Amino acid sequence: ILRARLYRSSRSPDAYLFDLSACKQHYTDQQCMMELKNQHPNVHACLILNEGPTRYLEVYVQKSKDVNDILKNGTVFADADIIVLPCHAISDQSQIIF
Repeated sequence: ILRARLYRSSRSPDAYLFDLSACKQHYTDQQCMMELKNQHPNVHACLILNEGPTRYLEVYVQKSKDVNDILKNGTVFADADIIVLPCHAISDQSQIIF
């Protein structure tokens, strides 16, 4: 199980971020989106983004339509033998202290 730890803002306060770095050996970007959509059919938008070697999906789903609890169950990538749990995107007003 991999819990995403990405500190990025998003266009929407309801966005989730999925770290796909551990899956990129086994799945193309399109296949990652298909796995996500198969397991969470009510996702209404998905962007593929990268920052250096980190590749991730920015995903939008309304809580009222989240039938498979995306935050708790994540997405299973069977070929990579991993479950990726997302994190919430941070707001534009957040301050990150290193």
